Amino acid sequence: MWKNCEKTSSKIFNNIKHENIWNAWKDVNNWNKWDNNINISEIKDNFQKDAEITLTYNSQKTEKFILSEVDDRKSFTIKKSLIGAEVFKTYSIEEVQDGLKITMILSIKGILGCIWEKFIGENVFSSMQEEVERVVKFCSE
Repeated sequence: MWKNCEKTSSKIFNNIKHENIWNAWKDVNNWNKWDNNINISEIKDNFQKDAEITLTYNSQKTEKFILSEVDDRKSFTIKKSLIGAEVFKTYSIEEVQDGLKITMILSIKGILGCIWEKFIGENVFSSMQEEVERVVKFCSE
């Protein structure tokens, strides 16, 4: 359910190492190894705040993102600017009693944020969930 143009989902995974997920996430230049929707993935500089990420999808569409937040080994947020809004995709990992909890938050902010949510929100959020499943599978192999 959307609340204030934001949607959150968490899932606990067993038999997966925290370090493996984090290392796969921060190795942006190799995201295409575990995400079959990405053809080319590049990061300028290191995996740190304000680094620019460029993703070219199999559809040949290219998008640029900024790493707006990085909390080492805990979470990261990528940001994309739209007309009248910004999209924030946050991924976090936490070791819990039952395994490794991965949380995803999609937030769309700005004067046109809730309008963008109607157009892209569900598709972007479901793709985030698929990304998490793919990186977990990749790190489990």
